[in-house]
Amino acid sequence: MVWATSGSAIDMGVKDGDIIAVGLLASTTVYKGDIVRSTGSAADVRTYCSSVAAVADYDQFIGVAIETVVASAVDNASQVRVSRKKGSIHKFYKATPAYTDMGAIAYLDVSTDPQTVVTTAGTHAIAVGIIVGWDATAGTVDVAINPDTIEVAA
Repeated sequence: MVWATSGSAIDMGVKDGDIIAVGLLASTTVYKGDIVRSTGSAADVRTYCSSVAAVADYDQFIGVAIETVVASAVDNASQVRVSRKKGSIHKFYKATPAYTDMGAIAYLDVSTDPQTVVTTAGTHAIAVGIIVGWDATAGTVDVAINPDTIEVAA
């Protein structure tokens, strides 16, 4: 993939089922199970994080962290491995999950944390996948992730 103003091409070589390693934003912590998203600029997206702070309209869902990593103080000096397996099921928190959530698109909840999803696309919504299960007692939903679902709300 080459961005318009990028200085070099980056071949991610991503296929369904892949586990990939991505460079982290400086001084961030990504926990196992976090939703990992791109960050940077619209022209050159090269760093990744799970923070919900400063989400922008060009950010995209990358995958779900399969390990916990504390990044160094330099952008891209540390990497985290993420699962991008289309259709794999991951458990995330959701306020008042219900049967009516079944089949809804799950978006990263940019107002709380990187392990919480919502079903209403807000500003800079980042689609993660489709809700395929729910547990009202635990406050969780099962999401079939879809890294090909890039749906951004303005």
